[in-house]
Amino acid sequence: METNNVTPQFVWFDEHGQGTDLYAEFRLRFVLPERPTSASLCLFADTVYQLFVNGSLVHAGPGRFDPRYPVYDEVDLASFLKPGKQEIRVRVRSYGYSTFRSIPCRAGFLAWGTIAWSTGEVDLTTGLAPWFVRRMTEYRRPTLKLSFALPGAEDYGVGATIDQWLNAVLLSGPFPWGPLTARSLPLLTTEASPFQVLAVRPLKADRGRWFRSFATPTPGTPVAVELVLQSPREQTVVLNQWFGDVLINGKPATALAGITGNGFHNRWACQLKQGANFYQSKGKSWQEVSFHYLSVAAEAGVELVAETCSLPTADSGGSPALETLWDDYRLPVEEVKAEELARRSWSRDFYPDGYCLQLDLGAMNLGFPHLEAQGSPGTVIDVVYADRWMPDLVHPEILSWVPLADRLTLEGSTLDWMPLEPRGARFVTITVRGRCEEFRILRWEWLGQKYPAARVGRFSCSDALLTSIWEMGRRTLEINTEDAYDDCVNRERGMYIRDTVIQHQIDQAISGDNRLFRRSLELWSQSNAPDGKFRAVFPHAADYTIADFGLNAVEAFATYARLTGDLGLIKQAWTSLRSNLAWFDALADEHPGLLLDGAWHVKRQVKDMYGGWHGDNGLVAGYLDKTGPSCGFSCFYLMALRAFADLARQVGEADDLAHAQKRIDRLEASIPQAFWDGTKQAFADNEAHATFSAHASVLAVLAGVVADESLPAVRAHVSKQWRSIFVNGYNNDSGAYLSPHFAYYAFEGLFRLGLGSVVLSLVRQGWGWMLAQGLVTCPEFFSLEASQCHAWSGSPTWFLSRYVLGVSYPDAPDYRRVVLDIADNDLEWAEGVVPHPLGKIEIRWKKQDGRVAVERIVVPVGVRWELK
Repeated sequence: METNNVTPQFVWFDEHGQGTDLYAEFRLRFVLPERPTSASLCLFADTVYQLFVNGSLVHAGPGRFDPRYPVYDEVDLASFLKPGKQEIRVRVRSYGYSTFRSIPCRAGFLAWGTIAWSTGEVDLTTGLAPWFVRRMTEYRRPTLKLSFALPGAEDYGVGATIDQWLNAVLLSGPFPWGPLTARSLPLLTTEASPFQVLAVRPLKADRGRWFRSFATPTPGTPVAVELVLQSPREQTVVLNQWFGDVLINGKPATALAGITGNGFHNRWACQLKQGANFYQSKGKSWQEVSFHYLSVAAEAGVELVAETCSLPTADSGGSPALETLWDDYRLPVEEVKAEELARRSWSRDFYPDGYCLQLDLGAMNLGFPHLEAQGSPGTVIDVVYADRWMPDLVHPEILSWVPLADRLTLEGSTLDWMPLEPRGARFVTITVRGRCEEFRILRWEWLGQKYPAARVGRFSCSDALLTSIWEMGRRTLEINTEDAYDDCVNRERGMYIRDTVIQHQIDQAISGDNRLFRRSLELWSQSNAPDGKFRAVFPHAADYTIADFGLNAVEAFATYARLTGDLGLIKQAWTSLRSNLAWFDALADEHPGLLLDGAWHVKRQVKDMYGGWHGDNGLVAGYLDKTGPSCGFSCFYLMALRAFADLARQVGEADDLAHAQKRIDRLEASIPQAFWDGTKQAFADNEAHATFSAHASVLAVLAGVVADESLPAVRAHVSKQWRSIFVNGYNNDSGAYLSPHFAYYAFEGLFRLGLGSVVLSLVRQGWGWMLAQGLVTCPEFFSLEASQCHAWSGSPTWFLSRYVLGVSYPDAPDYRRVVLDIADNDLEWAEGVVPHPLGKIEIRWKKQDGRVAVERIVVPVGVRWELK
């Protein structure tokens, strides 16, 4: 990579670029005599950066990458430049640790490009152009991670002095990054999102608090905390506590009703004696960080005088999220509209101890919060992000492992803050602690980040509920789409395999975009863990694999090849695909029928988060037995082998084709032999025939191992099993027989069985329940306790477009023939638009004498259609 015969060089504020949570800001100034004729800047940074031109946010990047295969961005700056003085600033944050979007590496910034006008140009190349840098010391100390999957929160406090600007320092080699390639995806769009002020609540006087966090190497690490609390008198106090059980002077404390039913929000009645009291708490860590939080009313006069912990203390600062959880408020005394926030004065009579703003973005939103403010030095502003409120509708719901929050401190008189990476939230709580009468919000905005996919698809039908469900899935997908498909934008922003498989199909009903899917496949081909399997989420440094997700990935490559005809990517990824499948081949070889054991982790004494195979993890206990040789797991393996064989045939890998075909032939015989039960007339979940979930029979259909004569019995079995999603028939209180994400496989199998009406009934019940809870996006499970914006639950959007509108492309990647394959359903009419590579398909049909009649269809020029 060269520009003007000069190779750009990595720079930083020192030559080493080593450490955790390093912040640097780079600046380049010049003068333009006239408007530029061209202005292109290419740039890359590890780990994330924000690009500002003349004070405006232009772009945030780079896209997620494996350091061995880094990706740079190219940005057109012309619209941000005008004659006169110009300033380009790039803010960079280097994590130095793993997240669900990054692999630990080294800090560094690289840029090149030119800005040209009629009589000259400016070179932007690092190592050549006069870039200056400052270390951003306003980020004051290491912080807790925003969640197990995300980087640390920001603890930001800018004073009156500005760090000295120095010449950018050339980074010393050797470099950990491989050759850079250009970003294959369009840049994200940034647009201010509307919000509503729900309430302004006066904050009660602060209570005594102590907070500690402990770094733990693995999930489930035992942690013990011992504190000495000094009490001025004998008294009973209420301790707010966030970790494990509690002993006071060797006796169990009395548990009180918490703010919520979540076991991590604990309140204890504790009998203290005068003088020293011995507090003990034990529990296990969650993911990579364990929290211990303790608060007691200030009037109790209790002091923390000593502490010990079984693990080293990683951070002794406060957590804005946890502190906000235990804040007390008075009733609101006034209403404030969104447009009234800027420059508003806050009366000390109303808010003597501070206040809390509760904001609603209307739906989950990925974006950059931006706050400009002025006030007295020492004022503390906590910004907390959540996807729901607690039942009291006052406190944000904060899961034990998702303390999403940032802390800002006024050390001078002004503040201008925007985090270096976007946050995901529907509800935002801004708590101001200090002399609020002198505090002014000069600007508050939420700059939403979106992937610029065209919204082509639409759907409506005679059932308004199904129309709303289609829209809910569309909204959920678009929120969870950036430089890859995210599983959820608030707590993780990770590119999971199964999530992406489902989200790509939903996107086929909305935009028809395959570019994100291609990039996902490219990343997966770089993700093989030491055992050979694809990592479940990537980029990620941990050996985090989920067995059947690795099988789903093989099918995903085959789907991409079928839709696009792009075999170049398949050839590029072939070694990785072979390595991934080899792990399953080795597991299959342990059984004479090549069946996969759902409890392989127990036999091999390997810890696995999802019990050997993930399957459907949202079911009522006892419905599906995952122990022993498994029908569902083996069917996924057979489907992956079929996909691998098809790809091998297309790319000319004859040996791999022959190897896969032998296994396919064996499994086609062994799966029915092992799992078909003539008495039950259904497929069993395991070789012991312990349970007969609908999942086993539906996956057998998808795997193509159901004999024709058995199809009527299978139809009857799954229809009976899935008369209801919920055990009690109307909600998830007693559990469910199907989770929202696994519906992707279940519904496909039901449609293939000709049971479209069963699908619509299940969609109405399960997704109708979601809407009845007031949700505007699809939750992770049929529950309000997990993520409330999880796009893997949006598959009804895909199925309604595919099987109710009926548009299919059976000859893909040749799209000149469109087949309307409208499934059995109970609707009177349906209409909508489905993306097509040459434009779109518009269709409307209605029932006449019980039969479907196409009233209107519009296809692109050169495309013909037929009704199946």
